[in-house]
Amino acid sequence: MKSNGWQFFYDEIKGFTYEAGYIYKLVVREENRAVGETPADASTIQYGLVKVLEKTLDSKLRLHDIWVLESVKTERIDPQQFRKQPQLEINLTENRVMGNDGCNDFNGNIKKVNETRLSFESLASTKMACPGSTLQVNKLLAETQSYKISNLRLTLYDGNDNELLKYRKVD
Repeated sequence: MKSNGWQFFYDEIKGFTYEAGYIYKLVVREENRAVGETPADASTIQYGLVKVLEKTLDSKLRLHDIWVLESVKTERIDPQQFRKQPQLEINLTENRVMGNDGCNDFNGNIKKVNETRLSFESLASTKMACPGSTLQVNKLLAETQSYKISNLRLTLYDGNDNELLKYRKVD
């Protein structure tokens, strides 16, 4: 698949070692494999590294972590009022989100993520009877359109930049 001269590679590139957490721009060369040396399940073209043009830290990977809830719509919460600490785990490797709202567990998919945008889909939750206060975490996660990370705090915003949820990094 080519786009503006760039191509995604789904095969090994000889001489290149990928390090997770970085985005690369590479120059590679195509080499035809000799007749009879191509395995039945492989391409007849082999790729080799010529040069690494760029190696930059993937800034969205800062999201890949476990976060504990501090506030809902700018109002601080008291974690003591919940059965368990409300938390959010973002797994960019699997494009998944999971956690709990203080009582019920939830999970779902990450629909979109980049350096400023974040949205979720297919959120599901357990339906346990929860004494006391309940949070609308699933509803607010479904409304999330963007985020900011500052001072180990993850703030989620809706499409109008209204603060929905604020979490603190825990590990």
